[in-house]
Amino acid sequence: MRPDQLGDFRRPSDPRFAPNGVDIAFVVTQLDLEADRYISRIWLWDGSQPRPLTSGSGDTSPRWSPDGSHLAFLRKSDEPGSQPQIAVLPMTGGEARTVSDFPLGASEIAWSPDGARLAAIATSWVDELADLDADERKRQPRRNVRLPFRFDSMGWRHDRRRHLYLVDPAGDEHEPVCLTPGDFVEFGIVGHPNGSEIAFISARHDARGLDAGDQVWAVSSEGGPATARTDVGLWSHLSYDAAGELYAIGVGDPWNMVTVRRLHRLSTPGDEMALYADLDRNLETFSPPLSPGGPQWLADGTALSTLEDSGRVRVIRLLADGSTEDVIGGDRLVTGIDPR
Repeated sequence: MRPDQLGDFRRPSDPRFAPNGVDIAFVVTQLDLEADRYISRIWLWDGSQPRPLTSGSGDTSPRWSPDGSHLAFLRKSDEPGSQPQIAVLPMTGGEARTVSDFPLGASEIAWSPDGARLAAIATSWVDELADLDADERKRQPRRNVRLPFRFDSMGWRHDRRRHLYLVDPAGDEHEPVCLTPGDFVEFGIVGHPNGSEIAFISARHDARGLDAGDQVWAVSSEGGPATARTDVGLWSHLSYDAAGELYAIGVGDPWNMVTVRRLHRLSTPGDEMALYADLDRNLETFSPPLSPGGPQWLADGTALSTLEDSGRVRVIRLLADGSTEDVIGGDRLVTGIDPR
């Protein structure tokens, strides 16, 4: 292999089945050697062959509407300083339309069960900086009273917050509504099957920034205060099963980092039930990243999940009786599963 062949490699990721059970939207990323950057586009498998679906250079995170008529995704334009925004593509024909204008971009999206709204994680400036132009913002003194305030390769973090919003997929009727205002940062959104609430992960305890802990929270889709669903721990990969039970992968002690991250059923804070105790391998993998990740629940009450095992990532089925069975094994790294 020669260096000039690196641009020939294409990496697929984030596969998402359409509601029709045939079409699959996924991301293809490759290196643009001349521009010295990566290009990501969304492709479509129609049951016979794959083809490019979008033409942007920074298109990621494809998400089907519940009826399959639209595909939402994140699009970052080629303009200097641009941030990823939410775009919606009608699958019956036409161009994708950008429906958000968040100052610092969006990072996660999910459809409501009725297709009327999109839940999104987006980043904005803190209130005292929101109405300033770029030059004025740079001249403001920095007074940091809480960790973390800066990250390597990310820059200053003290001047922005990441919140959960509801977005109109048509983009022209309503302004985005913030469901989680305040001095916090949210991520990892997942919606209840009946659309009543949205769960997310956020560190809101007094020692946040000094320890690695966070909590699982839930907020009504109509707004209101968020409710803690766990104590402070290390949580990731939230999911609801068909019956509306909420699950998370993690551990209840934020200082117990070097341990198996188990699947927990979440009922009340302090009463998180660890499941599949016989598994001595992680359902959460740190590298490569998983998308979709975490348990993918099926109508029969079982779930498919990835499992990290001796440098490999395989797929297992989580059975209702607490046992597991292998589905995909061998010398491979599975980086996303989406069953239908």
